[in-house]
Amino acid sequence: MDKEKMPKNAKKCQNYYCELCDFKCSKYSNFVIHNNTLKHINAENDNKMIKNDNDLTQKMPKTPLFSCNCGNIYKYQSGLSRHKNKCNKNNTEQITEKKEPEKKPDIELQIEDEVTSNELEIDMKTTIVELLKQNQEFQKQIIELMKDNMGNTTNNNIINNTTNNKFNLNVFLNETCKDALNLSDFLESLILTLTDFENFGPLGYCGGISNILVKGLNKLDISKRPIHCSDLKREVIHIKNNDAWHKDDDNQQMIKAIKAIEHKNIKQMSLWAKANPEYKDPNHKKSDLYTKLIDQSLGETDKEKAQKNYNKIIRTVAKEVLVDKT
Repeated sequence: MDKEKMPKNAKKCQNYYCELCDFKCSKYSNFVIHNNTLKHINAENDNKMIKNDNDLTQKMPKTPLFSCNCGNIYKYQSGLSRHKNKCNKNNTEQITEKKEPEKKPDIELQIEDEVTSNELEIDMKTTIVELLKQNQEFQKQIIELMKDNMGNTTNNNIINNTTNNKFNLNVFLNETCKDALNLSDFLESLILTLTDFENFGPLGYCGGISNILVKGLNKLDISKRPIHCSDLKREVIHIKNNDAWHKDDDNQQMIKAIKAIEHKNIKQMSLWAKANPEYKDPNHKKSDLYTKLIDQSLGETDKEKAQKNYNKIIRTVAKEVLVDKT
């Protein structure tokens, strides 16, 4: 800061002048007071900024500067704006020499690097979040596929079990019951008694034949029986004959078996008569019983009525030889 002094031989008082603030005074005390004012302090700060800007300008000679017509130069618009409030000259111009690309201070480059690093970190986190979401979606798809596969497995098991059930019937007949008697052998093995003949009285033809068949089958182990029913509702009967199992279509084999038992039972007629000679007395009760037994032991001569009797007997026997599929 310069001080203007008058010559020693001058009579005028010495003046003090502040170039920064364009302030003049004759007393030093007033000049000291001025130097401590906010106006002067701000001017000094601006002057320091000018020097710093000038130093920075020397390092970066091509950086745009802001100048006032009074000669002061500022790097930043804010410094020029503060100066304009104290400067009488308001016309400003911007020096914009751009012959070479502008160089950025190291601190700005460091900030840009940090910003770029932060952006990369944000992008990476975003990518990770997206990958996690995709992984969750992928896991959901896998779970759905597993559920579908489990459902298919269940359905396949049901289908396989159903198939196995049908196949198991064949296994049951051809493996479990492979040693079963032939129907013809079974019928020959039946030994009828006079009691069987007498049962035709109270039971009738259908009851008497059914009783003999069921009683004979129940004496055998299930695997030894020559007759099995696989479907009671449809009365599907399987017969073993000639050492092979086959379905009895139209129940022809069963009807032959019924007729064979009927024939065997009629043979008991003469044996019963020998055992009960009282039947010859018309006044004896056994005479009426004998007549009834003969009538019940003989089948119907009418084909339609005979078929009804056959169906009734087959239905009764089927219930007793129904295959347990459980």
